[in-house]
This record gives sequence, structure tokens and C-alpha cells, in this order.
Amino acid sequence: MNNLEKIIQELNSIIYKKINDFKDFVNKIHIDKMSTCLVNNIKIDIDNNKTKKKIYEISNINLLNNNSIEIIPNDKKNLKYIYISLNKNNYLDFNISKNNKSIILTTNFITIEKKKKIINFINKELEFAKINIRNIRRDFNNKIKYLLKTNKLSEDNKNFLLKKIDININNFIYELDLFFLNKKNKFLKT
Repeated sequence: MNNLEKIIQELNSIIYKKINDFKDFVNKIHIDKMSTCLVNNIKIDIDNNKTKKKIYEISNINLLNNNSIEIIPNDKKNLKYIYISLNKNNYLDFNISKNNKSIILTTNFITIEKKKKIINFINKELEFAKINIRNIRRDFNNKIKYLLKTNKLSEDNKNFLLKKIDININNFIYELDLFFLNKKNKFLKT
């Protein structure tokens, strides 16, 4: 395997992981029941914005039943910070209740409106995945330009690689878009 093939293979390997991570994330979301991944990435402001952590980093998140999630902070002092952040980021209109050791998120029946909110949530995550993929393209393009600058790559090979990377990235983004559209249609039909 030559250096050009290694670069393309490395790119594809990194991108496949990003795509599979996104697909795994979306496949955990079910329209007919709650899913912990709907709250995992909510950022919690701890100590008046001095520290931000994702909710899963500072708590245990458990599915109680099809309509409820329980969040138990690892440190009891974080209970109020989690509660405040959940109320600020309540984009899916959860009913949020708090006791002295945990927070319970519940949802009523899934309406068309709630399905649309879940789809919008997934669409935002899709946009983040696309940004990550484009950032990987930028990093590889910079790597190729560096190889050219250090005479480890010819101009022809640079042009070939840049074109190949663009084609691959566009195909990967198309794959993500198609996956999202299929999920969206499936969610709206159920």
C-alpha cells in the first residue's frame, strides 16, 4: 500500500467512526419511549459557569420506564446545577421534578409536536456530525499541504488527494443526510 492509499484509508477510518457514532446515537432514540441519550450531552454549568460538564459525566442516568428518566448526581451538590440546566435546555418539554437525591424527567404521550422536536434535536446533532467531518477534511487538507511543502508529496499527488478527499467527504455527508431522512420518515410514520 502506497502513501496515498494510506492517507485515504486513514481518512475513511476516522470518518466511518464518526458516522457510526452518529448512527448508534440516533438508533438509541425511539419515538415511543424515552431514551437517556436525549439528555446525555446537555452541558451543566457548575459553580456559576466556571466549569461545564456533560450531564453523563457527573451523574448516573437511568431509564425508569417508557416515559421516565431518573438522573442521580454523583455528587449531591450538583443536583441544583443539573436541575437548573435541564430547565434551561428543556427543548423536548419534559416534566421535570426534583427530590433530595435525584431528578425525574417524564413525558406524556408522544404527539406530532413532540416528534418534530425530537427530529429537530436529531437534526442539530446531524449538523454537529457534519461539522466534525468537515473539520477532519480541513485537518487532512492541511496535512497534505504540509507534505507538499516538505517535498514528501508531488503537486499531482496533492491535487489527486485533495480531490479524492472532497469526493469522499461529500459521499459521507450524503450518507448521513440519507440516514437522517430515513429516520425522520420512520419517526413521522409511527
